Amino acid sequence: MTLTVIILIIVAGLAFVLAEILVLPGGVVGIMGFALMITGIYFAYGLDTNTGHFVLTGTLVLTGGISYMAFKSKTWKKATLHTNVAGKVNTLNETPVQPGDKGKTTSRLAPMGTAKINGHYLEVKSHVAYLDPNTPVEVVKIEGGQITVKPSLNE
Repeated sequence: MTLTVIILIIVAGLAFVLAEILVLPGGVVGIMGFALMITGIYFAYGLDTNTGHFVLTGTLVLTGGISYMAFKSKTWKKATLHTNVAGKVNTLNETPVQPGDKGKTTSRLAPMGTAKINGHYLEVKSHVAYLDPNTPVEVVKIEGGQITVKPSLNE
């Protein structure tokens, strides 16, 4: 195998690794790229030891330099999301709901669903199995933003 073919194999491997980092997440393309680079270095050592050392050093320097340039460039600014998601489910600080409050289911609870409690529509979880819509409910507990309700005997 000639030195030109070995260099082409290593450059193809480097291109695969960069494609994995910048475009194609998943791992398969990056693993193929590393395998190509290692194969090229292996064949370079097959030519002779000095050539192998030269190709190994060149590959490491080239990989480091291109990786540095890729991370320093504006590529990441274009590829990343710069907005924050501020929405929350059941922001309980804004809607005062306490254990013992009563309301009605507005959808079927199987076991999750929606209920209107203290004039607010909230996502709730049924303490028992399933509850039909318009069933009177009572708040049993609030844990980590999740409201658990049970059927209320008196409305």
